[in-house]
Amino acid sequence: LTCHADVIERLRNKAVLMQWFQDNGLGEFTPASYSVPSKAKFPCIIKPAMGTYGRDTAVAYSAEEVLRTACRNDIYAVESKIQHEIDYYSRYHKNGKDEE
Repeated sequence: LTCHADVIERLRNKAVLMQWFQDNGLGEFTPASYSVPSKAKFPCIIKPAMGTYGRDTAVAYSAEEVLRTACRNDIYAVESKIQHEIDYYSRYHKNGKDEE
């Protein structure tokens, strides 16, 4: 089972995927995305644009924190933090070990 390379790239890159959702009328179903840190609503989530299964993901409470964190990554995604009473996270199994 395989897909076209452009579909795989779109699914791997959060920034490209969020833009695709916007371009196809699905933006209302995704967290708000920000390209300018000072326009973000805080707290927000910062994560590498390319999937890392939650690694290098952080919560930022100011534009300065976004810039400090983003400088460690070449390309990053800044998204609104959805407020819930319960936080959900996932675990996956890799090489015989559980990882978060």
